[in-house]
Amino acid sequence: MKSEDVKVRTIYQDQRIAEEFCNFRCDYCEGFCPSGYSIATDNEGNLKVPAEWHDKIHSLPDKVKVFFEQGRTMNQFYQLANEVMKETKKEVATDILKISGGEVTTNGQLLEFVKSIHQQYSMIQILTNGLNLTNDDLDQYKQMGNVTFQVSIDGATAESNYAKSHNALVTKRVLDNLDYMIKKGLGVEINCVLTKYNTDKFLEFLERFKDANDFMVVPRPVRGKPREVIDFSTKQVLIFEQQVKENFERYKKILPPKEYIDRLIEMMKTGKRNSYCYIPFFVLSIDGYGNFEQCPIGLMPRKRQNIIEGTVEKNEILIHSNYQVINNYQLCEYCIVQYEMLNLYVEGKISKEELRRMPSLNSDMTTMHIDEIKQDIIMKDLKKQLEGKYEIKINQIEKNEESTDGNVFIITSNSNKKYVIKVYQTKEHTKEMIKVHSLLMSAGLNVPKIISSKENEEYGTLINGNYFIVYSFIKGKQVDYDQKTSKLDSNIVKAIAKTLRGMHDITNGENKCHLPGIPFQNENNIHRYSVLHFDMTRKNIFITENNDEKISFIDFDDAKYGPSVCDVAIALANLFLSKTRGTDMDGINQFIEEYYAGDKELKSEELPLIKTLALQWVDYILEGNDFDTSTTESFVVRRKLIEKNL
Repeated sequence: MKSEDVKVRTIYQDQRIAEEFCNFRCDYCEGFCPSGYSIATDNEGNLKVPAEWHDKIHSLPDKVKVFFEQGRTMNQFYQLANEVMKETKKEVATDILKISGGEVTTNGQLLEFVKSIHQQYSMIQILTNGLNLTNDDLDQYKQMGNVTFQVSIDGATAESNYAKSHNALVTKRVLDNLDYMIKKGLGVEINCVLTKYNTDKFLEFLERFKDANDFMVVPRPVRGKPREVIDFSTKQVLIFEQQVKENFERYKKILPPKEYIDRLIEMMKTGKRNSYCYIPFFVLSIDGYGNFEQCPIGLMPRKRQNIIEGTVEKNEILIHSNYQVINNYQLCEYCIVQYEMLNLYVEGKISKEELRRMPSLNSDMTTMHIDEIKQDIIMKDLKKQLEGKYEIKINQIEKNEESTDGNVFIITSNSNKKYVIKVYQTKEHTKEMIKVHSLLMSAGLNVPKIISSKENEEYGTLINGNYFIVYSFIKGKQVDYDQKTSKLDSNIVKAIAKTLRGMHDITNGENKCHLPGIPFQNENNIHRYSVLHFDMTRKNIFITENNDEKISFIDFDDAKYGPSVCDVAIALANLFLSKTRGTDMDGINQFIEEYYAGDKELKSEELPLIKTLALQWVDYILEGNDFDTSTTESFVVRRKLIEKNL
């Protein structure tokens, strides 16, 4: 394996161990096919396997075969798993190690195995049918402090759990163990497969656990060949839909978000998946022999890349670089599992708080890493759209760190041409920005131009439901203070004032862009209304390249419609009053004189309003933002300077 400085990131590493061996024969797991594998042992203490197992081992690398030279005990499977995890850890940064099988609790040494590795991961999740667990085991798992469980059970009665187990005593034992897990505060996610035995009895299950904390029941349909025999009926689907939707508020504490339920029901009704899957970006699946898989649910053909063999390239470990997001793969069309919450989060359909209700994901660090991967997915989608719909060949996408909202990206094409991408959360705001820029551009103001796609679309839609606009890149530099005087050059002051007055005159009158009004009380009788930039700071005012007197305004994200004099007040407060530079009265007077340019009547009407509006703006900024101490102090000082000097 080639090593690089930066590890690839995954949220879950689904590590399967001794996957052929289980103490249950779930109807939907085996697909009604007899199994040649058994946790029973032969005379030499080896697990019983069919000839196909030997064929599988024969095809694996020599470094894997060596683990089974002395036999096939459970201990040898776990020694191999330990080596797989050790090799994977060299290249992969994993938040949650998910241990699955087979049935992992058939290994009597599972508890000691988890004790030996749990400190290497932020979280351990154990996938189990829950039968073999004891109270003493659960006490020790709780003491470790970072172990959660995913338990497979389909109902609260023997009848509803019949596809999982035909033994009522087994169902009771698992339910008792769940009760103890809840009592001990061990996070539990229930993997509930919906079949003809339980779909119309789902409320019984929810009622049984309605008061549980750190507990989520995640229903999903049976898939594959077993659907032919144990699938639910159309009538049962309608009962399930009615029961869950009518009682969602009662049971929402232990149910996935409503968006998951809606997607599940649609799939149950139509038999189709109508949404994309991003799970491989978040979940790395490795089988019990060290082979990486493209699909963590196990539906796609296995990629025969083996970590023990030492030939896996970094881009083979995770699928970030070559995974094709699809929704029409034959085996994926009826697939929805607990990982779907990650899809919903990428799509912007559920909040971070809803995502964190999953016990395994309730961690600041884990959600931070999820956000990083989500951002990477969105950037890949953005790049694909820019290259396809806009025919911009991308050389680099760079986030503008100066953007306080984090929604601005600088695009450099292969021809070194630059563009600015802005991402917006709502279609309404996106359309407002298009109208503002189009209006100002048509009037001859030097603002960023909107770049349309080859289909003449003025905005695009990202996978997370956000919208983006491609703007031209304004060549120039931010206005800056003279290093000696700590003041703006008088020519620049006049140019800013003149450009701002021009913008207000152009947009005076009707609110053609449908912008929101100013967010503070306006009790004054002001007659002149226009588009307001509402964020007249130095970083949003550019001196155009090779022209020291041509001013460009950028970043109209906070634009409002209101009294034109409000922009004057904000500009004066931002440009001429500060904690570090004090007050520049010459600059204030120059700005006012140039802005009103001999219009004595308008100046006389609006000048008395500037102080009040500037104070209201500062108060609005302080109340609406959680600044650090230094920034807050700067605004407090600015407020005092406004009181004294305006």
